[in-house]
Amino acid sequence: MKALFYITILALSSTCLQAQDKGISNQISAQLAGDTNAEGLFYPASVQRFYLANDFQPAWIKPQAEMGKTWQAMLLLDCVLQFGLAHADYHPYELSYDSLRTMLQQPEKWDAQVKARFDIVLTDAMISLMNHLHYGKLNPEYPAHRIDRGTNLPFLTEHKLCEALSRDNFMECILGVQPQDQNYVHLQHYMQLVKGQYQGDCYEIPEADVRLVAINMERLRWANFPKRPFIHVNIPSYTLKLCEPDSVYSFKIAVGQAKHNRAATNCAAAYLTAAPIRSLAHSAIRVQKVTALASLLLRYDGQADRISLLRKDASYDLNMMPMLKKAVPLRLTYLTCVIRGGLLERYPDIYGFDLLLQNKLYNIPQKLAVN
Repeated sequence: MKALFYITILALSSTCLQAQDKGISNQISAQLAGDTNAEGLFYPASVQRFYLANDFQPAWIKPQAEMGKTWQAMLLLDCVLQFGLAHADYHPYELSYDSLRTMLQQPEKWDAQVKARFDIVLTDAMISLMNHLHYGKLNPEYPAHRIDRGTNLPFLTEHKLCEALSRDNFMECILGVQPQDQNYVHLQHYMQLVKGQYQGDCYEIPEADVRLVAINMERLRWANFPKRPFIHVNIPSYTLKLCEPDSVYSFKIAVGQAKHNRAATNCAAAYLTAAPIRSLAHSAIRVQKVTALASLLLRYDGQADRISLLRKDASYDLNMMPMLKKAVPLRLTYLTCVIRGGLLERYPDIYGFDLLLQNKLYNIPQKLAVN
């Protein structure tokens, strides 16, 4: 008799949960269908595609036993400073721990409409976080409106979020969207120490250093470094690096003034399909030991027989270089700091770009000049 009683209770509980989920699903669908209810989302089209792929089922508001990934998502949003990002960009006023606890512990206090809104906003916050970690918040090539359209993109965030939710290593999947370049990895580790461990140890790091690291992490998200070989030109350090599969060759460069240097002021990733080094044969950027660089490129390109001709011609200029048969990517960056030996190493902000980027990244209003 007792067994029958418990089976009946379990069946009723299951029916209630199914009805509750159905009510939330209906509300999610209705809210995303209406312009007014979907307002305030940073990536509304991406959120719509995410729920459409999951039949508008709630992703985060679930029975307590299935809430592990929801708490992990909230924890990630709580720790965005460790990635050089700002809390204000992830709905901090709508996504509170107190609200979430109440929904779980006293579900009768919140109706399906409120729960659906929380689910939608948390999805939008996670999509925003993943986009900012992968593309960057201010990527000139991939602005938010282009990403939200979801066409001709190398990375679809809503698909990656669906995949992460299906895995046991949820947080690892989310954080795995970040760049794998060693410069970025070192800066992110430094930021994690500064905003995590060092704070707990009462070890203070100047806020100016924190923001410097943050804006350079942002720049490295834009760079989208390809597989080797590729050429990396960093303006503030006056260096050009030819990154081959097993070696890195470094060359000094000279750069011109900002008003003459479109490459430096743009700093977006470039991909040149013929002779990329020719783009550096410009008054704005000049390479020292240019014949050595040309020799390495020709050897990689299978034109080693031409190297001896370069060395004989003392007046060799990059414009004379033969076309390469293989495409070599070129990346231009404006990195004003790196981590070397665990310490922050700065480069001069020669074109004065740092403050402008810092203000945009941290949502600081621009001060108007007063005559």
